[in-house]
Amino acid sequence: MHIEKLIQLIIILVLFAGFSENPESLPLAETCPAVFDNFPSPQVLSGMPHTELCSMRFALSYNHFTKTPFWVVERLQAKNLLGTANRKFSNFKSDPRLEKESQARLADYRGSGYDRGHMAPAGDLKSSQIAMDESFYLTNIAPQVGVGFNRGIWRQLEEKVRGWVLERGELYIITGPVYYDYSPVIGEGRVVVPDAFFKIIYDPRTFEALTFLLPNQAFSKTSLKKFQITIDDLESRVGVDFFNDLSPALEAALELSSSLLWP
Repeated sequence: MHIEKLIQLIIILVLFAGFSENPESLPLAETCPAVFDNFPSPQVLSGMPHTELCSMRFALSYNHFTKTPFWVVERLQAKNLLGTANRKFSNFKSDPRLEKESQARLADYRGSGYDRGHMAPAGDLKSSQIAMDESFYLTNIAPQVGVGFNRGIWRQLEEKVRGWVLERGELYIITGPVYYDYSPVIGEGRVVVPDAFFKIIYDPRTFEALTFLLPNQAFSKTSLKKFQITIDDLESRVGVDFFNDLSPALEAALELSSSLLWP
């Protein structure tokens, strides 16, 4: 780890000593029933300071060190994809539920060469302008390569997910960044740029899951299939237990699966 990143981490750990993600409150899965509905809330295992936040259509765990989410969970239903909500009425902004100093700033992205990439996509939230507006909070954003990734293969994956939701009726989507040892930073706020992004697609009716891990880089034409991995492999990379509340047998089956048949 670079010495500057190590110093930043030490400062944050000191500032958040004794920090509780939701002090004196119920688990997020209970306080955010519209999103979880018996789906397990992912658990961060790294000990990194984080805050869990519930929005109208998604929930997330915000990483105070990287200033990006650990994970974002959507309970995505076909009805959420229909409506008149329009992203042109939404603006990127600080999340009012957290201190501005804890978040990335708009200026951090300006001139950085990176897109402000949604984890819960605005295109998933057409049924509610409020929900779409919430997706533009910087707590739901991470730096993404633009042409060829955010505006390329990552968008293609998001569109495929929406197609699967229309066919299956309801899916749970877990999205987030992945960091390796020498991730760069942008802006005075020192937002850490992800090395890759993951997306888990889970069907609660058939107990099927599909997982992708895509490097944060520009791609020309390539197949999404080459980026499939197992949940077990992903968990070892990101330090998150995604299905901890499921039965051991079901959790084991999901975490080792990588090639289930999807339309």
